[in-house]
Amino acid sequence: MKVNILTDSTADLTKEQMSEHDINVYPLNIYFGEEEYIDGVTINHREFFDKLSTCTELPTTSQIPVGQLRDLFLKFTENGEEVVVITLSSKLSGSYNSALLVRDSLDMDDRKSRVHLIDSMSVTLGLCNIVLEACKLRDKGLKGKDIEEEINRIKSKSTLLALIEDYKYLVMGGRLSKATAFIGNTLNIMPVIEITGGEVVPIKKVRGRKKGYQFIIEKARAYGIDTSKAFFMGQY
Repeated sequence: MKVNILTDSTADLTKEQMSEHDINVYPLNIYFGEEEYIDGVTINHREFFDKLSTCTELPTTSQIPVGQLRDLFLKFTENGEEVVVITLSSKLSGSYNSALLVRDSLDMDDRKSRVHLIDSMSVTLGLCNIVLEACKLRDKGLKGKDIEEEINRIKSKSTLLALIEDYKYLVMGGRLSKATAFIGNTLNIMPVIEITGGEVVPIKKVRGRKKGYQFIIEKARAYGIDTSKAFFMGQY
């Protein structure tokens, strides 16, 4: 029977990736103040970043209503089909716990057994990588339970490294004072962060974009890049 792959819009998958790999994505709601958008439906990535560059408060998101999530689980487990649900990190969102509660609320035990939940312990491109890995395993013929076990095995070896070039959003989010941001911007000091253990962790401060990128490359080389797995290098 078919194994469906389901994730949320924070995976930042392109429409081409969704179509090519047969990935199902449910959108989260995004709020810029009083303005509400449906991620990937009423606002695309470019529009999101354009609004982000001019906003005075950080946008917020809300999870998919549990009723809609339950309907998706029922839809994807019809006729004996399975669904592998991959959420963003449970340490950054309640999405995984919501999915767990919905799965456990299903009335039929055989339906429950066909819903396989994975806490990616990552976000954005890290989550995207894990979803693409799940697709590879599905295309090799693995069933839902085997995909769940393999992804849980390899996700601890997946990491996301990023260079923060603008302190604006750290200040808006309350993570940094304006005075500290002013000094950092004046001296061209940029933090490098890593998603590890499902959380955002600062690991280095560098002076200048070039040194920041060089540090990330050296860090990635030290970790080792498994080219048989999905990986990305890019700039937001």
